Amino acid sequence: MATYAGVGLLIAYFVLKPKKAKA
Repeated sequence: MATYAGVGLLIAYFVLKPKKAKA
């Protein structure tokens, strides 16, 4: 569960960061 949460956070971070940078 900890690993799944870590992966989800990483994905959200990498996905949201570029979107905010582009926007």
